Amino acid sequence: MLKLHRKEMLDRVGHGASFESSGHVELRQRPFAVYRHAAVVVDGDSPGHSVTGAPGQPHGEAALQQVRAWRPKAASRRRRLGRIRSRDQPSEEGFMRVSLTVAQFPITWDIKRNLELISEVLAEARPDDIVVLPEGALSGYGADLSALGNLDTLALAHATDRVADLAQQKAVHLFCGTLHFDQGVWSNAAVYFSPNGTRWIYRKVNLAMNERGRLEAGTDLSTLSVPMADGPLSLGVQICREIRFPEQWQYLASSGAQAFIYLTHAANTAEPAGVWRSHLISRAAENQRFVLAANVADPHQHCPSMIISPRGEVIAEVTSGNTAVIRTTVDLDQSANWYLDQRRQDLLRLSYERQAIST
Repeated sequence: MLKLHRKEMLDRVGHGASFESSGHVELRQRPFAVYRHAAVVVDGDSPGHSVTGAPGQPHGEAALQQVRAWRPKAASRRRRLGRIRSRDQPSEEGFMRVSLTVAQFPITWDIKRNLELISEVLAEARPDDIVVLPEGALSGYGADLSALGNLDTLALAHATDRVADLAQQKAVHLFCGTLHFDQGVWSNAAVYFSPNGTRWIYRKVNLAMNERGRLEAGTDLSTLSVPMADGPLSLGVQICREIRFPEQWQYLASSGAQAFIYLTHAANTAEPAGVWRSHLISRAAENQRFVLAANVADPHQHCPSMIISPRGEVIAEVTSGNTAVIRTTVDLDQSANWYLDQRRQDLLRLSYERQAIST
């Protein structure tokens, strides 16, 4: 191992360096950067690519501005966490540490190729990881959904079974986006594959305009209880344009969700830069929940893949359109209800009516 000082660390970013929590750097062969509590693995072999893989952008300190990570020292982090808890929601609970993996990669209508990329992400995952993949990661997705007419539903079913096998083999909690075909109807879904082989499906409730008439909207905003090493974890799932409907996120938080899983395929040149990133930070801060967001790797990406703390702090993000993986470990006890409990429900109250699904 080669250990470097702080200045050298800045100089080596984007050239295979990895930051360790000790403040030193271990050089590795592949492009890999670990920012103390967060790691960003980037497919950045092309010349002129920074740590985030954006063409023509510099390495070094400028690259650090692109991959932002929460990097306080362990001791100061513990002191700060104590202040957050005492101010936002006093807690006598112990730490609930959860290992997270958020991946982005190019998505096409080639199911076989999508499955290969998913397999590569899972090959690096660790047991009990929560792994989040983008919207349509398995089936393929795009603004033009006419390709659905030629999509091989049998091949998709086999690929779905294969993903379930991989999640079981790696003992991970996998959230994978896919267009889901059931009883002659397509929906935009996030499928949870558990380490024991069971599955759970969230179907997108608020469809995009290009999806209406082709896909069937979901009718349920349920949370999912996931068995983790430190106890059960309640999660809420949202997909793409549902970022614009904060009441759905607030309902999930009020229903007990301790963190949000967010899958998107946000690559629209017509969208103003930074708006969706701001939305994600707001959803995290206003509900005091972690947000784990995975977007497609695309040159026109307008929403970064990122992990955000309950205070709205960006723990790590990837702002380029290249293949990348974020890895970090967080303490989910930071989630709180301090602001939700202060709502004036005597004046304004959310109501939720689950529609009966026709059979």
